[in-house]
Amino acid sequence: TTGETYELDSTQAGNKRKRNKKGILESIPKEIIHQAVQTDTIQFVGDIREVNTFDEYLASDKIDYVSLIVAPIKHGGNISEILCVTFSTPRTYEEADLRTVELLAIQAAGHLESAYLYERLHSASNRMRAILDSINEGVILLDDKGNLIETNISAENLLNIELEDHFGENFAQLLFAYVKDQWAKGQNEAMIDSLTDMARTLRTKPQ
Repeated sequence: TTGETYELDSTQAGNKRKRNKKGILESIPKEIIHQAVQTDTIQFVGDIREVNTFDEYLASDKIDYVSLIVAPIKHGGNISEILCVTFSTPRTYEEADLRTVELLAIQAAGHLESAYLYERLHSASNRMRAILDSINEGVILLDDKGNLIETNISAENLLNIELEDHFGENFAQLLFAYVKDQWAKGQNEAMIDSLTDMARTLRTKPQ
């Protein structure tokens, strides 16, 4: 048994890109894919040797399976992917097979949605990083608990701390620890006093 998911191109479902042009998809007649997409129903083929639309593919030796399931996958209310499951022997499908494939399609849709969300968040994070690093002033972003969530290069240079290594940590506590270390090293007292005041302010008034 093998299974793969594919994005559909414009010839298959409304101007969608194809994720992979090789593998199972190229050995499935377009009629089967169109039927799954246009009717939003799972297509079961128990024995491809008994279906005329597979004759051309069988003759060209492109197929290494005997039975097939093609299930549409919805994303944002639209069908943009399909799930293909193949078997090396003929199959007689039962109600349990339908339920199993429906569940697989739902799970696949969830995983794809998570992947799309990660891509969007990653892209947004990169844009924010570019904006922050283009600002000459030091920028430090904290959450409502005073934990460090974002900063820029200017802030790191001003404080002389690699802040990216401390994302998620309480910023006031981080400053107190840094001040203690700098005091032990005999560093500039004015800078130490300034950082101490900042840490005390953050501890008493984190917002």
